Amino acid sequence: MILSVDLNPVLRKRIKVPFRKDHPGALTPERIDIFPGGEGIELALMLRIMNEDALVCGISGGYTGKVVRDFLDGSGIEHDFVEIKESTGEQLFIHYSDGQTLISEIRPRLSKDEAAVFLRHFKENLNTCEISCITGTVPNNLPDGMLEDMLIMSRQFGRRSLAALRGRDAAQAVKGSPYLMALDLESLENITHLKLEYDSEIIKACRYLLDKDIEYVFVDLREKGALVLSDEKGYRVDIPSIGREHCNSNYGYLLAGVALGMIRGYDEETIFRLGAAASLIHCFRRSGEVDMSDIKGLMNKLEVRTFRNI
Repeated sequence: MILSVDLNPVLRKRIKVPFRKDHPGALTPERIDIFPGGEGIELALMLRIMNEDALVCGISGGYTGKVVRDFLDGSGIEHDFVEIKESTGEQLFIHYSDGQTLISEIRPRLSKDEAAVFLRHFKENLNTCEISCITGTVPNNLPDGMLEDMLIMSRQFGRRSLAALRGRDAAQAVKGSPYLMALDLESLENITHLKLEYDSEIIKACRYLLDKDIEYVFVDLREKGALVLSDEKGYRVDIPSIGREHCNSNYGYLLAGVALGMIRGYDEETIFRLGAAASLIHCFRRSGEVDMSDIKGLMNKLEVRTFRNI
């Protein structure tokens, strides 16, 4: 089983209205969807599509937290959420005929006692899972070093830990030496204090992370694909033209594909091809539910070049 951590689940409401953004007066929606979000939860939902079991470990609170938990129960996804005092946040997506608007609540805060309880639950769940995954956003007041502690704990239990984070959270995770670290180019630049424009520069910058006992570094280059590095080998992943603006990689989907490949013993190239395809499948699928055939179809369209990383 794969352990997926979500420290900031959200309850999302998507409202579709048949008007332009500048439409005057009241708006009558033609469709309303309510569903949970958070990249840790999305990781588990993607693994369900891939026919692999996952356990979501996280925090939730209030009525919105209960709705999230009930949804996972109805989807057959096992979960272990620590109840916190503040309510799970909400997000509102309003889809117009010419664009969309996103409104997000402030992330709930986590007390020191609640953080300690969560860490106990996380430690217990490592006993039943082969791989731990940490992705998504976290509470703004998350105790310093908590992400690092979770990754160190995974290593002590002999578990492979996969982390896909951005910004300050990515820098914190690097200190915990995950088995695989996925991050965007901006986060890599912030960690190394370098401006990176060319593949050769990115490859050299990844050496800084590999020297910290990280086995694999996955650099998300958005519409330009990805670079994946280990001590001896590298992979350049090129993707087809997306044709959609502002469509970013989903790191929950990315780790779902990578974790699945590792659990099932796929070769390296297939693992990273699967992860890259899963992370971007929503950019190529405009309507309807994604299934495994969609991901396999995109995998076959990716161009992957292997090179020696010496």
